[in-house]
Amino acid sequence: MKKVLSLLLFLPFLTSALAGNTITVKSGETSVFSFSEEATITFDYSKAEIEGKGVSLEDYFDEKGYKKAAQWERAKEFSHKEFIKRYNKKSPGLKLVEESKSAKYNVDIQIRAINFGNTLKSLLPVGLHTEGGAVLYGRIIVKDKNGTELCILKFSNVQGLGSTGIEARMMFVYQQLSSDLLKFLKKSKSSQSLDEDDDE
Repeated sequence: MKKVLSLLLFLPFLTSALAGNTITVKSGETSVFSFSEEATITFDYSKAEIEGKGVSLEDYFDEKGYKKAAQWERAKEFSHKEFIKRYNKKSPGLKLVEESKSAKYNVDIQIRAINFGNTLKSLLPVGLHTEGGAVLYGRIIVKDKNGTELCILKFSNVQGLGSTGIEARMMFVYQQLSSDLLKFLKKSKSSQSLDEDDDE
């Protein structure tokens, strides 16, 4: 019984390790994230579609009605603040702010596709807790104050934990995106340091 329990507890970590990279560089340099500067952050859903349905996010909530749309607005506000807080807590460089007149950069998170998750699957036992979680696909675009693109990252299949409420599912998936981004940047910095050592 203890062996089975240990295996169930280990599965989430194994799944995460085998998942592969969820973030890749599309263009530019990730070094901008190491600057000790402020960056305003925006979240853009204008190009977002519901994964597998080919329906825009706007049309989806038009069909669902105002109550679901209101839930979605609350979910966005809460999850965006959670992303900013978790990123800033561990970021060694760039700090994200919602508003700033002195910020030199802008980080725009563009959601291209979203899956809100399946609330029935979210009730599965420990070890399968990502079942039912929301999934995000999109871009992270960093620009300077003149609007010049400095770095574009692509993220795909970023999945959060399952939960019965959309607010919680969105919070979990943005927590995962923050975690994936920080891990990716740390790995990129280590790779750059190794490259510099090889050049000496």
